[in-house]
Amino acid sequence: MTAVSPPPGTRTDAVPVIVIGGFLGAGKTTFINRIINSFPTRKLSAVVNDFGAIDIDADLINLGREQVIPLRNGCICCSLQGDMLSTIRYLLAQPVRPDGIIIECSGVSQIGDVKTALLDAVFWKEAALDSVICVADGQDILEDPAYFAQSLRAEQFRDGDFIILSKMDQMSPEQRQTVRERVLAHGKRAEFVLDNTAVAQMENLLFSFSFDHTAPLRKTAGLRASDAAPVQPFASLAWESDRPIAFDIFQQVIGAHASTLLRAKGILYASHAPHTPAVFQMVGNRVTMGAGHDPEMGAHRSRIVFIGYEGQINLKTLRADMDRCVAE
Repeated sequence: MTAVSPPPGTRTDAVPVIVIGGFLGAGKTTFINRIINSFPTRKLSAVVNDFGAIDIDADLINLGREQVIPLRNGCICCSLQGDMLSTIRYLLAQPVRPDGIIIECSGVSQIGDVKTALLDAVFWKEAALDSVICVADGQDILEDPAYFAQSLRAEQFRDGDFIILSKMDQMSPEQRQTVRERVLAHGKRAEFVLDNTAVAQMENLLFSFSFDHTAPLRKTAGLRASDAAPVQPFASLAWESDRPIAFDIFQQVIGAHASTLLRAKGILYASHAPHTPAVFQMVGNRVTMGAGHDPEMGAHRSRIVFIGYEGQINLKTLRADMDRCVAE
């Protein structure tokens, strides 16, 4: 992944496209907001792919609603790939043309397939692939030495130009070194493995066509997806309510289903604070809840997406239990 000049045939006035991928709960949306804050003079637009039927991630991006276009209920690496390309063409046709487009893949997307779709020779003249960034959960890598044994994680890692390690700020220097050593053992060059606060280090690389994407996708030395465990099918539940929820019952429901959930995220209105939105995030056994902004402010509509493996997550029971959370 050597930094090079724009490949032959690439117009320097093409709009650069950055692809952000990574597994469920890795911290992709947080990192995108760091990019947005680091390039305040750029007119950025975002295409956000949510696996579930509710576009929670689009609501959490720090751009105006007209600058964020959600693609939901599928993956842009397969079923929504045509929608992704049509959406980019739509953005390019706007009176105020963006000078940078960020694509956030769902956590279950194969970013190599997204990368391939963006290499269309005609499409490249208007919107050219700038870089592919894989966000990986540093805490998960620290806690699980077999983190890369799952084939989807292995593929996402392999296809990233950069690896961004999230959730490193609370680690000791020794723990951070352990995470980096595990990542570097899989063949990534050290200068392209950064923690999630390192946007400043990438300012000379992002939006500058610094990587050669004209060559066939390369396999990263030491990491072959064929050696990893196959991916189980995923299932999701999108739950919504226009009435506030009883937070004590919600806590019980989350506790009862936690062992079957890979990821849950949403904007909630609790009965004890019915006009204050709270952002709920769950990754594995880690749960956070905090005050947040709701772009639908005024609607007071709770909405949350749950994701798990098919055969493990019981969608019918989970929906019934969430319905019990609605305050009387």
